[in-house]
Amino acid sequence: MSRATVSLSQFGNTVGYSYRYDQLNRLKRMRQHPLTIGVPSWDASTAGTAYQEDVTYDADGNRVSKVYTHGTQVDKMWYVRDVSGNVLAVYENKDGDGNVYWKEQQLYGTSRLGSWYPDLSINAGASGTATLWSATNKKQYELSNHLGNIVATVSDELKSDNTALVLSANNYYPFGMIQPDIVPNH
Repeated sequence: MSRATVSLSQFGNTVGYSYRYDQLNRLKRMRQHPLTIGVPSWDASTAGTAYQEDVTYDADGNRVSKVYTHGTQVDKMWYVRDVSGNVLAVYENKDGDGNVYWKEQQLYGTSRLGSWYPDLSINAGASGTATLWSATNKKQYELSNHLGNIVATVSDELKSDNTALVLSANNYYPFGMIQPDIVPNH
């Protein structure tokens, strides 16, 4: 397992970030911790942790879960995938409570169309999904070009002139790099 440590000094506070990777160079753990100025070395095993993120993967290398630890609170996130490894849904608990929430559902046709964000507690059962599905500002649709690049993301919420609310838009250079500071016509 490889390790890396980065320190940042911001507003007089020095913060360290430590990263651990597995044999396939996948992120396994990320930690944020305070650093003491003037101490010649830092030992990750004895330092306090302000924030920690642990990631697990399945046999195919797909992310299965993330566990966030901040202070004494532990939050978890789980990913449900299809046979091809595409994310179908994301579940999480919030603020360390015992409830599990349906955070995100991917929308597919012949390819990915976008995402739905129900933010629904599934501990009480999935009642109310029909009402949530018809609610606005819960779905985002991705518009892609012939190369598969997502050039715009629009909400299901309409503006006052009955046009779609554009959440993001990008133009691309040849070979896929995003062009900075250029907003396409929409």
